[in-house]
This record gives sequence, structure tokens and C-alpha cells, in this order.
Amino acid sequence: MNFLIPFIGALLSSGAAITDKILLGGKGITYKNFSIVSFLAALFVAGIAFFAFGTPITIELFKGYAGLLLIFTTVTILISNLLYFHALKNDLLTEMQTVTLLANVPIILAAFIFFPDENKNLPILYAALIASLAVIWSHWEKGHPFVKRKTWPFLIWVLIIAPIEAAVFKQILTIWHPISLQFAREIIIVPFLGFMYADSLKKVSPRSFAAIFFTGSILTLGSILFFISYSKFGIIRTTLIFTLQPLLTYMGGLVLLKEKFHKKKMIAFLIVLISITAAQLFK
Repeated sequence: MNFLIPFIGALLSSGAAITDKILLGGKGITYKNFSIVSFLAALFVAGIAFFAFGTPITIELFKGYAGLLLIFTTVTILISNLLYFHALKNDLLTEMQTVTLLANVPIILAAFIFFPDENKNLPILYAALIASLAVIWSHWEKGHPFVKRKTWPFLIWVLIIAPIEAAVFKQILTIWHPISLQFAREIIIVPFLGFMYADSLKKVSPRSFAAIFFTGSILTLGSILFFISYSKFGIIRTTLIFTLQPLLTYMGGLVLLKEKFHKKKMIAFLIVLISITAAQLFK
């Protein structure tokens, strides 16, 4: 039943992705005020989780090597989210999922090469690569994914940073508890965003604020489960199961956003399910 933690995380993240796209199309909503409210929600949810399940945060965790890892992950997550929300407001949800998934292949290969505990099970490596490539193929049209101009910064960023970030997360999660780490990062990020973009909150109606806060809370729960899975099951297995996210997002898009049915995406969904089942059998 190891797959349940990342599976639930992928399900929550998928639901948040759909609602993010809907809300970013609202009047007065920009990537700036959307990010502030989302991270406020993250701080709220992570705070509750921390006081319920987290481990104590000591001053030693902010010093030396542990402190450097915290700074790196905080900066990369902040930049990744800002670039993602900026791109998502202007691009299609399905294409954004493809862009995000492109980073899976270098993540999997880097984990296999540089971490001995990740390369003990070749079937899981093959399953993860097959699942990732199947999803990318399902979103590939006319020889390439359609990438809009405002999406290129996010694409370039994730391709370069994602493998490094995954390796750093694997290291920092040997020092920090996943929930405590999430809470500490939000404490740093929220004041920074407030200082940078506080004026943009004036454009957000109370109704939009509540909706963004709700979807931000769901995304944070998915993120917490993602990092718990990283620490318990490793990079490759977690990445494999989280490959379900874009397919689940697509299924939700069929129902909620009335997007067109695509045979390729359904085939990819079945390939991902088979890959995950095979990985569980050969764990």
C-alpha cells in the first residue's frame, strides 16, 4: 500500500491544478496576488499540520549545511511557483502539465545515477521512464508541445533546476521532517511575497480570496504528501506515481472544463496504471 501516500498527493495536486486554472482567469487575478493568497493558505495548512504532526524546529536546523539546503529549496520553490502561475494564466492547462512532466526524465535519470539506494531496482526505473514518456507523448502534437512565449521561462527553469532540486530535497529530508520543512519554508516566503506584492491584493474580491485560499490549501496537502513520499519511498517511485497527476488533471478537465477527449491521453493513462502496477509487483 506504499502507493497510497503519493497517489492521494497526486489526486489532490490534480484537483488544485484544475481550480488554479479556473481562478487565474478571474477578474483582477494576477500571478502576483494569486501567489500571495496561495502561500498564505500554505502557511495556514502547514502550520496546523506542524503543530499536529511535525517535529520541533531548532536553531540548529537553520545553521551550516542544513541552513543552506533550506535556503536553496525555499528560493527554488518560490521561483518555480511564480513562474508557473505566470505561465498558467496565459497557457493551456494541458500544455502546462506537459512542460512540468518534461522535467521527470532528467529527475529520474539523475536519481538513478547519483543515489545508490535509487538504482537497486531496475524495473522501477524502467516503469518510471515509460510512464513519464507516455504522458509526454500524449500531450505532444505536431512534433512538439505548443509552448507560448510566457511559458518558456518556466520550461527552461524546470529542465535545469528540477534534477538538482530533487537531489537537494532527498538530502534535506534526511535532516528535516517533511511537515516541519514545509512550515519553515512558508514562514520565510509569505513575508517576502507580502512585501513585494501586497498592493496587488486590493484587486482580489473576498469571494476570489476564499476560493484561492481553498485551492491553495488543497495544493499544500498534496505537497506535504509528496515530500513525505520522497522521504519514505525515494525519488523514482514518487515520481512514477505522481506521473498520474496530469492524467487525473485531464480527466477532471473533461468533466469540469469540458475539454475535448483525446485517445492518446487515455492510452497514456492506461500505460501509467500498468507501470505503477508493475513497479508495485517488483518493489
